[in-house]
Amino acid sequence: MECHTAEGMIVPFIHHSLPDDELEAFLTHIDRCPSCKEELEINYIVQRALTQLSEDEEISPDFQNEMEKELRREKRRLGTNKMEKMTRIAGAAAAVTLLVVLLLLLFLR
Repeated sequence: MECHTAEGMIVPFIHHSLPDDELEAFLTHIDRCPSCKEELEINYIVQRALTQLSEDEEISPDFQNEMEKELRREKRRLGTNKMEKMTRIAGAAAAVTLLVVLLLLLFLR
């Protein structure tokens, strides 16, 4: 992913509106590109501060830590989704294999 593409995904990331496939590519890029991570941090701070001000919330003392937690949470969520998908695929493959074996046993009698 190129930096200009990742930069265009920053606001959707902050608003939790990136599809999982784009989110995964974005997170990978952010992990590898200090410049884009810095851009994310700046945007995250501005967006969160504006939201907190507009909703009369207490301003967070540590936006950077919040952003890092958000990044970790999204990575875990993506990992969980992948495991669930792999489990469903493995279950379907096992069911098909069992069906084929049963059919073979029936026809070979």
